[in-house]
Amino acid sequence: MNTPGLLQFGWRDLFEIALVAYILYRGLLLISGTRALQMVAGLVVLGLAYAGAWLLKLTMVTWLLGLAFTYGAFAAIVIFQPELRAALVASQFVGLIFERDILGIDALAVADHEALVALLAPAFQGYLSQTPATG
Repeated sequence: MNTPGLLQFGWRDLFEIALVAYILYRGLLLISGTRALQMVAGLVVLGLAYAGAWLLKLTMVTWLLGLAFTYGAFAAIVIFQPELRAALVASQFVGLIFERDILGIDALAVADHEALVALLAPAFQGYLSQTPATG
């Protein structure tokens, strides 16, 4: 019997809830004990404050919090600069492995380790240092 207006809960709904819960759990495990957890907590507080200001029609507070979210993205780039640099190096390694071992690009597949280090060291140094690499 299908009653209109009542929600039907099926196995797909349960699977979807479990999947989202697992992804959120793994995300929280990834950032626990880092600066990212503090930033996420701060964003949640700011989001709740923004929602409250919007519901209460506090125009100036809503506008100011909107500005904080806009410029907060740029602040996050500055705050997470070391992590972003490490991610650039990791992505370069993944690309190298993909090009060398999976695609089998000849120039990379036949190159020895010393040649690869000489080729990629300037890029890695540029990613990890405060000044760009030359050469």
